[in-house]
Amino acid sequence: MLAKKYKFNKKTFKIIKDPKKIFSKNFYLKIFKIGLKYSLFGVIIPSSTIKKAVERNILKRRIMSVLEKIISQIKPGLGILIYVKSNQLLKYKEIDEEIKEIFKKAQII
Repeated sequence: MLAKKYKFNKKTFKIIKDPKKIFSKNFYLKIFKIGLKYSLFGVIIPSSTIKKAVERNILKRRIMSVLEKIISQIKPGLGILIYVKSNQLLKYKEIDEEIKEIFKKAQII
């Protein structure tokens, strides 16, 4: 699981200004500068896309697991919010491929 210091909290969530938006098939990112020595991540899955909380939590854990694996490659000092657009539970391999693809598209990796 991703360490707590890499996750957004209420204090850091208030500093969002002029995010850069990147879209893919199942996700979209909001990227902004936060001025820290490391990057912060947040995963947002609306209940309107996936109804069951159990499935939202599974998907959030899978995304955080992918982020933990590639965190050393990500540029420091960024705030990255990942919004899930898909209304289905994605497999780990699909999430891994698409997250890496969208991060390369955003020039984060």
